[in-house]
Amino acid sequence: MLLDGAKAMRISLLIALAAFGWIAVYIEFNEELRRRIGDGAHASAFLSLFVGLSAFITAFYFRRLARIRADLAQGKPLARWLVARGDWDAFAATEARETEEGHRATLFIILGFAVVIPAVLALILGDAQIFAVISLGIMAVGAIGFLLGRNAAKAHLRYRDGVVSVGEDGVLVNGVVHGWRLPGSALVGVELDESATPAVLAITYAFWTRGGRQYVTVHAPVPSDAIAEARAAVDRLQARAEGRAPERTPSKQTAGFLAMLAVGGLIVQALPAAAQTDDWQRFKIDEASVATPPGWRAELTEERRTVQAIEPRGGREVRVWWWFPDEPLLGYTDEIAHDKVTVAGQPALRVHTRFEGRDTISVTLDKPRKDGKRLHFLFEAQRRLDINDPALMGMVTRLTLAGWATSNTSPETPDAVDVSGGDAGAAAEPEPEGPVQRAELGNIAAVVNGPRKNTIIAIKRPIFVRTLETYHWNNARGRKPGIIALLRPDGTEVGRWVARGKPGQGGVPNAYWEADVNQRLDEGSYVLTTSSNETWATNAGVGWRGFYSMDYQLLRQEPTPEPLSGDAPPDDPQTNGTSPDQTDVPVAPTADDDPARPLKPGETQTLVFYQGDEVLPPWSAFQGQGGKFKDHARVESGALRVRVPEGSGNGLVGLYSEDSLLWLDSLRNGGEAVLTFDFDPSETSGFLIGLSTHHNLNGNEPSNPRFLLHWRRTADGKGKATLIRDYNATLEKEALAKAPRTVRLVISEKGVRVDGEGLPADVTPWGDLSEAQGFRIYAISRPDKNGEAVSMALKRITLSRKGGEKLAADVQPAQGVAPLPSQVLFEGKPGALWQAAGLHADQEAKFVAFRSAAMIADVPEKINDWAMAGLLTAKPLLRFNERIAKTPYRLILTLDPRLTTGLRIVFSGDKVQEMWGGMAGAFRLIRRTQGEMAGKTHLQIRANGGPYAVWDRAISSAFLDRNWDGRIVLTIGDTWATAELPGIVSLRGTAFNLGPGASKYMTIYSEPEKEYQPSRLVLRRIEGGWVTPAGMTAAERWTLVDDAAFDKDRFLDDLAADLDAPSQPN
Repeated sequence: MLLDGAKAMRISLLIALAAFGWIAVYIEFNEELRRRIGDGAHASAFLSLFVGLSAFITAFYFRRLARIRADLAQGKPLARWLVARGDWDAFAATEARETEEGHRATLFIILGFAVVIPAVLALILGDAQIFAVISLGIMAVGAIGFLLGRNAAKAHLRYRDGVVSVGEDGVLVNGVVHGWRLPGSALVGVELDESATPAVLAITYAFWTRGGRQYVTVHAPVPSDAIAEARAAVDRLQARAEGRAPERTPSKQTAGFLAMLAVGGLIVQALPAAAQTDDWQRFKIDEASVATPPGWRAELTEERRTVQAIEPRGGREVRVWWWFPDEPLLGYTDEIAHDKVTVAGQPALRVHTRFEGRDTISVTLDKPRKDGKRLHFLFEAQRRLDINDPALMGMVTRLTLAGWATSNTSPETPDAVDVSGGDAGAAAEPEPEGPVQRAELGNIAAVVNGPRKNTIIAIKRPIFVRTLETYHWNNARGRKPGIIALLRPDGTEVGRWVARGKPGQGGVPNAYWEADVNQRLDEGSYVLTTSSNETWATNAGVGWRGFYSMDYQLLRQEPTPEPLSGDAPPDDPQTNGTSPDQTDVPVAPTADDDPARPLKPGETQTLVFYQGDEVLPPWSAFQGQGGKFKDHARVESGALRVRVPEGSGNGLVGLYSEDSLLWLDSLRNGGEAVLTFDFDPSETSGFLIGLSTHHNLNGNEPSNPRFLLHWRRTADGKGKATLIRDYNATLEKEALAKAPRTVRLVISEKGVRVDGEGLPADVTPWGDLSEAQGFRIYAISRPDKNGEAVSMALKRITLSRKGGEKLAADVQPAQGVAPLPSQVLFEGKPGALWQAAGLHADQEAKFVAFRSAAMIADVPEKINDWAMAGLLTAKPLLRFNERIAKTPYRLILTLDPRLTTGLRIVFSGDKVQEMWGGMAGAFRLIRRTQGEMAGKTHLQIRANGGPYAVWDRAISSAFLDRNWDGRIVLTIGDTWATAELPGIVSLRGTAFNLGPGASKYMTIYSEPEKEYQPSRLVLRRIEGGWVTPAGMTAAERWTLVDDAAFDKDRFLDDLAADLDAPSQPN
């Protein structure tokens, strides 16, 4: 109870005093009151007597409760501890969710009755209007009760002082007191669940009401340093709780009445039992003959496919049926014990669980019959059960299958069931060595349920697996943890492990399943599976396999074999945890299906983006300019088939990627990317395929910069092809009248070349084909002319990438010419160029400190929605003149990678602390720890504040931690910019507007992962300078230095020398 007992006692006494005062007034002025209000005076006196007595009794109740609270708060309880805010929030989130589910279920029951009962009465008695009003009234009362209950639950779970105090007579949890040393109350049970995080203490007590005995279970989180204290309190309270009944002292008359009721009840209860035979009753369900205990009410239900038996007194019940294993039997958090038993000569699994005071024991045959079903016993009671309960054991021992009895042992000998739990033999002790590494398959794109392909882990050398983790986002609902298993390709099980749940993004419960494996895996291929593959996350980016991660160590004694072929994709140090130059990669990383994976020189990658099935992320259904996807498109026979009728404008229908899918890595020195579109020529009369750097709204044609190929069949039966770069058609030629079966866009440094039957093979130069640039992909229908009918049948989209040869060392100027200078702009100390700042001004700037040769912005949680702090330049940092047209400007920032949660760098022409709305460019680095993006770090570039010029690329946070030295290199041109984590990943954006005359201030802030979360940035150094062009001559160098460093005489000398120098051959 949250209410102060002492205050409630005083209020109750005041109410009693007022009631008795009115009675005194009634006695003193009886005749006058009767004359003025008539018989209402008698009624008011009687009501006052009832209220006064009730209030007086209630005051004594609250007095006792106040004493319990005082003893718990100020005395010496059995145990007392303090719960930190973070542990309380984690506990409260789980508690609130479970309470909300209970309240919601109750509300639905009330609403159901409010609809069904008045409706039936209205049909029988008529006058539907009256019953409709009654129905609405019941609904309103139920809704008010639901809202009041939810608000009360929220108030109880709101963090106050976090103190938990456990005593002999009650418990105080975060300011809420519960007592069981009150009239009619008793302590029922105490449990400590140490498997939860944090551990949870559960205390159940009971009290009497007019409706009978009511039970309340109080939960309290227990921090790790208070476990021992909590255990001692549990032991003390359990001794008091065992066998104790609620204290209630009825009157003699009440006791006699209750005794009569009890005797009558016993007689009534005995009648049906006496009518039955003392023998066990038998029921036949297919091959099984099931016996039920004497005296139990037993019957065949569910079309005679289930045996159900209920104990008349005692509350036990059992059901037996042939069960199809559609969910795991093990792996749930409410499991108490499980073992192997023998039933009817067959091995079976026995499982004992407990949830909210209800015990369940199941016994299930291991071996299914031909239809896959297994015989399943489900034994339950709203109390504690012994796993060897005589009734259940009697049923099990009497079971016969196909007429063969398991045993002639009497039901009094439950040990007739062969309990054969035990290890099958220990494996040889593995010898893991070196650090724990990670192999993972996943990406940051949206996910759907249910992998379409086997998730294969290819092992190149023996390893020791520590943990396996799978992802079950399940539309933000998660899934109760079950089993994670590994199979050999022939289906033989290697091992299965019980998973525990971990929250995902936004606190989604059980979004991650993690299992401790601690088992050796030898060289070979293994199929990963779960007990809930239907909720296992997948998407096209991982080839429709399941998201997973695996932590492992190498084994010392085995030599390294040759890499496997077949299912194992090429090596990817980003996903398997090895260093970039390591050639011995023991786990073949299936995350090679991630299109955002950085491609290194000489590497190749082949991806299937789309294969004629449902349009799912990363694809979106496209429709516009008269085309309607719902009406004009269908997926059929392995293709997306579009038929847009005449009179539908430009009839744009198909698919596109809202985010970049094609990344140009290692493009220089021979790199190439080939994007292949496969069509069904017989059902294709016009299509528009291509690339765009920018995001665009659904329905609009691809934004500039862009490259498009438009093929269509004209009204006269001829074919026509048009190549479009940016705003203009660069080439239009006659093509074959039949649509090409395959079209390839071959992308290299030279430009884009179209490869397809009857299509122009000209190379179209395109300046945006640059290293690390990302592109959106489009494939949509389009006729020759507006209003014409058009059709398209798209069967497949694939991408193959090849990294060029490794480049030589860093770009150098001409021999004897010094590189362009750079200068240190920040080195851990405040100065004239920098000032502490925050996104919300002084609210966050106070969290900036300069120490240990670094700027440390450490913003705690809940300071603001997006709380950020860091530095603001006192004057423009970027001052561009004509040099920006010749070479870009480069900033090199050095952070502490381990201590930085995320950062945001924004440039603006205005000196303001919040630059986002009027930005001239932004760069972000954000670590994700929750939800579908957990375990990834995002590098992002924005050219402006709009939603179109945005590029985002993700990399494994674990790989980043092992390999990143903390440097971020920003290279800024007049219309483009790149962000690079050297040796790891780079990203390019276009459409910047930073030409000559640009003058921009800069902020660099810590950035949290989510609203109201803490953020931290540790910045050690910023260095800036113009990039030295390759082969820069001495005279060219003078045109790129600052005005203060320009020497006209030396410039003329160097210019003359350049003019006199012999020209170099082409």
